[in-house]
Amino acid sequence: MLAHRIRITIPESHEVTVRLPVELPAGEAEVIVLAGESLQPDPHRHTLSFEDRFPRDPALAPIQFHEDPAAPLSDDDWPGEQRP
Repeated sequence: MLAHRIRITIPESHEVTVRLPVELPAGEAEVIVLAGESLQPDPHRHTLSFEDRFPRDPALAPIQFHEDPAAPLSDDDWPGEQRP
């Protein structure tokens, strides 16, 4: 197994770009991010909602959440034309 270790500072955007040495072959690999003990979650930062984490594809209908998934769907749950 080959490994490459690099220290980074996580920016506010939470996006990181890493250039790997040519000695590492192209192909499938695993990326592991380890946050040191000095890094603690920000208690004032709000957790993103499901919708914010996974933005809806505009080509798809809105995601529907239901209290009782076994209950029949109402006509309002169908996007576009009303259900017959």
